[in-house]
Amino acid sequence: MSMHPIENGWEIIPDSVEVIHALSYLDSEFKDDFPLIYKEQKLILDMLKLFITGEYGYYFSETHEHERPEELDNLEWKRVYNTPLPFYYKAGEYNSIDVAYTKEYTYYAISLHGCDFASALTEYVRVRFKKYPDQVDPADEDHIYFNAEESENGVTGPAEYYDENGL
Repeated sequence: MSMHPIENGWEIIPDSVEVIHALSYLDSEFKDDFPLIYKEQKLILDMLKLFITGEYGYYFSETHEHERPEELDNLEWKRVYNTPLPFYYKAGEYNSIDVAYTKEYTYYAISLHGCDFASALTEYVRVRFKKYPDQVDPADEDHIYFNAEESENGVTGPAEYYDENGL
């Protein structure tokens, strides 16, 4: 049972939580027992920590009500990570990350520990975009955040993140 609040079926993980929920089992014992799998899982965790900052919504069908939230049904998912085949042959399992966007959220489908005879279990994370487009984050004055709609300077895309030089 979750100790975090639930909002529209999503478990709300506070920004004070240091580890991405889906990979909370990574420890030295896991590293010793499964060194190749640990290396890939660590890489995935580092990628997710880069993109999932602050509070996020978490959904896993094994602990929540349904296979996945209905709000995910009509999204266009893009695969952004997949275990390379040569590594899969060595490690014996595959992992993948898919991403989808709405005007309000970025969604991640994190599929871990799949193998020849079992599909990977998928956990979902949603991260809210900044509420106000084209505004400087007061905590980081060198960066400007744009929303998914076209802005004055013609930039479009899901919460594109540019520094003051447009990089």
